[in-house]
Amino acid sequence: MDETDAAEGVRLLASRLPFWTVWYGQHTGHFWALPKGPYLASAPHIESFTADELEQQAWEIERAFLAQPVRRRPARPILRSR
Repeated sequence: MDETDAAEGVRLLASRLPFWTVWYGQHTGHFWALPKGPYLASAPHIESFTADELEQQAWEIERAFLAQPVRRRPARPILRSR
């Protein structure tokens, strides 16, 4: 894949995957993505030979994380002043 095609693929992926940081590895010839923000904090980084495959993997991970119940912090007791 030439640099122009790779750059266009990264731009397209970045616009379609707002919760991921996306890049193309020139040495590996693969597309890569890291989750960003607390939304996908424990999600793995992903790698794929094509932009389409990477996008599919990212969507599958997002769906899996959305299916999990949201953990809420227990409410703090209200401290009353004396």
